[in-house]
Amino acid sequence: METKIWVFCSTLFLCSIALHAHNLQTYIIQLHPQGFTSSSFTSKLQWHRSFLQNIISSEETPSSRLLYSYRSAMEGFAAQLSELEVESLRNLPDVIAIRPDRRLEIHTTHSYKFLGLHLGREGAWFKSRYGHGSIIGVLDTGIWPESPSFDDRWMPQVPKKWKGICQEGQDFNSSNWNQLRSAQRELELVYVKDGDTGSEYCFPGSLPEAKVHGRMVVCDRGVNARAEKGQIVKEAGGAAMILANTEINQEDNSVDVHVLPATVIGYAESVRLKSYMNSTRRPSARIEFGGTVIGKSRAPAVAQFSSRGPSLTDPSILKPDIVAPGVNIIAAWPQNLGPSGLPEDTRRVNFTVMSGTSMACPHVSGLAALVHAAYPKWSPAAIKSALMTTADVTDHFKKPIMDGNKPAGVFSVGAGHVNPERAVNPGLLYDIRPDEYITYLCTLGYTRSEIFTITHKNVSCREILQKNRGFSLNYPSISVIFKHGQTGRMIERRLTNVGGPNSVYSVEIMAPEGVKVRVKPRRLAFKYTNQSLSYKVWFVSKKMTETKTTYAEGHLIWVNSHNFYRVRSPLSVTWA
Repeated sequence: METKIWVFCSTLFLCSIALHAHNLQTYIIQLHPQGFTSSSFTSKLQWHRSFLQNIISSEETPSSRLLYSYRSAMEGFAAQLSELEVESLRNLPDVIAIRPDRRLEIHTTHSYKFLGLHLGREGAWFKSRYGHGSIIGVLDTGIWPESPSFDDRWMPQVPKKWKGICQEGQDFNSSNWNQLRSAQRELELVYVKDGDTGSEYCFPGSLPEAKVHGRMVVCDRGVNARAEKGQIVKEAGGAAMILANTEINQEDNSVDVHVLPATVIGYAESVRLKSYMNSTRRPSARIEFGGTVIGKSRAPAVAQFSSRGPSLTDPSILKPDIVAPGVNIIAAWPQNLGPSGLPEDTRRVNFTVMSGTSMACPHVSGLAALVHAAYPKWSPAAIKSALMTTADVTDHFKKPIMDGNKPAGVFSVGAGHVNPERAVNPGLLYDIRPDEYITYLCTLGYTRSEIFTITHKNVSCREILQKNRGFSLNYPSISVIFKHGQTGRMIERRLTNVGGPNSVYSVEIMAPEGVKVRVKPRRLAFKYTNQSLSYKVWFVSKKMTETKTTYAEGHLIWVNSHNFYRVRSPLSVTWA
């Protein structure tokens, strides 16, 4: 009888432990950076553990809950806590903020040639010493160390300022790569359209094998993933797939890695293909690889999937800032996943073709690192200014950058397409001082405690806003919003000369339609390098009742013809 009772009690004890662990979640706790200096602890790790010691039961140790101890990017730690423990922790001294941990999913032909980078002594690479000494931080869910992208045989020694460590990943196993089958033979075409099942989009379970087996299937783009459509066709016995753009996709030609022979066609071709299929009883087609042709299309162009503005958080800051290569990029790929990204894909490759903002991001990050290597003392805002004010607004045919079938506007292209060769020699910069960021946070309505969490400073937004009426962040672009009844706005900007001494700039303006723009002064004379001068821009709205226009765009350029600098800022005006 005693044994049975003991087992029963033991089971209850284990259940209580399991339930307790189930209620724990991971939180990131941010601490005041000055808290440790005023404490009696000998190490920051010991200090971090003390917070847990105050809130957990005496039966547990702080080490059992502590996950990470942060000491560089921020002061704080990550730990597993219950909701009650979180509330107790909030009341402890030096605790600034507590945030629940979140998992964020991430989304590199020769990009450097497309961007105009070259090996000459006058190029951006040479001026930045090829990025020597820059440390690139990769935020990812994991990398494949054996990839050629991480081959360091020709790299110099790790900089002395490097303080990181290398950690191995888990469950990385290499396997074989299987080649795609050929679809060069002619196949019967089929387009299954059933509004109830979504078969035109090739949804899971929507394709009847009797209609699809051994045929080339036309699948409309949209709703489900493009690579998944191919898997659905394959599972139904299809031999190949044509991915047909719909009206919303227009002529976007993002390339995907598929599990069966496939090709993508633009919207105009899609209309012609379906017309052909309706005109004959047994339509057929074959996929032939005609070789790669470069330099024919209008590039760069804004991708259909690219993020658009205006910013919903703060329309006074033009978004996007800039565009960069992000379509059909050859990117390193891990060996524990097939190139299509589908779990059914058993092939293994070192590289694949990808598209997305996650492809544009490493391009811009690398270019920012080049600018930083050339000018180590420049602030992040100065580097952003250099990239934005030197961006291209025309493609390689010297025609306006396109967004689908129309010229790209500022809400799709921002300041333009990155030009690294010009970015390392911008002439002038729009820099931002730390105190200006605090004023900006106040204009957004942040509370005193929220600003303290970010800046570790106690400030009064009421006093700051009284001293900075009409404040506008010293940004490389200018966005103006005319609310109902408003007819005028004044914006002030400050430029810093990073070119030679005795540099004189004059202003060129293309005013947005329906707006009169006046700049004062119209001429800026910089006597020495790193000198800063300010200018003001007045925007006067004309009568808008005659038109339905809700926004307009233009630009402002400071020109130094002697040194060939053209410091361009996009202008956007919105009537709310």
